[in-house]
Amino acid sequence: MESPDQLSARELSDLLRSNQTTSVDLTRHFLERIETLNGDLHAVISTHPEALQQASLLDEERAAGHLRGPLHGIPVLVKDNIDVTSVPCTAGSIALKNHVPQEDAFLVQRLKAAGCIILGKTNLTEFANFMTIDMPNGYSSLGGQTVNFRLKGQDTGGSSSGSGVAVAAGLAPMAIGTETSGSIIHPANHSGVVGLKPTVGSISRRGVIPISFSQDTAGPMTRTVEDAAMLYQVLAAHDPADPQSRAVGAFRLPEIQPGMRIGVFRESFKLLTEEENGFLEQALQKLTEAGIALVDVEYRHPELSHQWRWEVLTHEFKEGLNKYLSTVTEGPRSMTELIDFYDEHAEEGLRYGQVLLLAANSTTGTLSNPAYNRSRKLDLLYSRDLGIDDLLREHQLEALIYPKWYGYDVPAKAGYPSLTVPVGFREDGMGVNLTFTSTAWTEPLLLSLGLLLEK
Repeated sequence: MESPDQLSARELSDLLRSNQTTSVDLTRHFLERIETLNGDLHAVISTHPEALQQASLLDEERAAGHLRGPLHGIPVLVKDNIDVTSVPCTAGSIALKNHVPQEDAFLVQRLKAAGCIILGKTNLTEFANFMTIDMPNGYSSLGGQTVNFRLKGQDTGGSSSGSGVAVAAGLAPMAIGTETSGSIIHPANHSGVVGLKPTVGSISRRGVIPISFSQDTAGPMTRTVEDAAMLYQVLAAHDPADPQSRAVGAFRLPEIQPGMRIGVFRESFKLLTEEENGFLEQALQKLTEAGIALVDVEYRHPELSHQWRWEVLTHEFKEGLNKYLSTVTEGPRSMTELIDFYDEHAEEGLRYGQVLLLAANSTTGTLSNPAYNRSRKLDLLYSRDLGIDDLLREHQLEALIYPKWYGYDVPAKAGYPSLTVPVGFREDGMGVNLTFTSTAWTEPLLLSLGLLLEK
């Protein structure tokens, strides 16, 4: 049998179903691999003390003929800004190292109900990279610096660095990341794994340390598109406690029909090396051979669609983080107390400063601020109405393609989904990804396109 760390969740599920392994054996294997590799990678902040116990329970259920779903008995790692009982939820901060949530995040409840084993928590850029300006991707005061498994010294991408590296290194077959702007798509590219950033509202944010309620979402980071589709189906569900949450409805992957039209941001391909371009052109050729028409596109106002407007995130961060911290039983209970904690522990906690915390705390903390509302309206105008929706409508397109992560910011502001898929590996070992995006609630289409490439 091939080593479990080289297999997808689907393949591991097949082994479990045919009694070639057990969930206890799989869990023990991944815990041992974390113990062996994580000292160098710093991809995992903590392991769950009850993982083996949960695996044993799920093996007993399987033996009794009770399966909770296709991911029954499969281990998964969860980013450490998501509440899981019995382990701290820290956002990578020494300030929250003793904060143990009393309730699982809604998405973790979904994972457990589906039979997933929570293996542990992954490292991240501290406070999901909204603490300061110059903090390296994958660094946190509690977890240290995450190291790229593919190529040591290479960047690890956005704040879900630990989740991306963990999947690439085979520390778990699947992981959960979160994204506000690029924090799933970017690290998935740098680790050469699949990353799905869903439509905002399809996966509940209850129990997730927030930045922006208008852009935050959790999502799968996996070895294969098929695994991402299975994991997304588990995570996507209506949660009445999340105001933006809505039911996704019946999940069905559509067949890719000949004649489908997809837009390609060709200008971005000029930023790639010849080697990277070769892999991406081969991927585009596969789509063409499937009968898909590729159309060169660019946003009507690219400089405005890609413009970064700080007012949106700083205002929403203050309101959201204060609300979350008010529930903390051991640690700072407001943004002001968090800033004071860092000032008192500057040598250990402020290696790169806290510029964004200070900026957010200086706002009114309310969402009636004129500058905030103007910036949010501009974000929506140039990401949706004169951005993605405009291109889809004008050129009669079903989806859009950009190379690697070069374009994640526009769907992030729109709250629209993106799927990034590895299509090759450079000579130095780094993955080369192609990324799809479209309008809201098109995850099934994007996953079908990803599966077409994967096959």
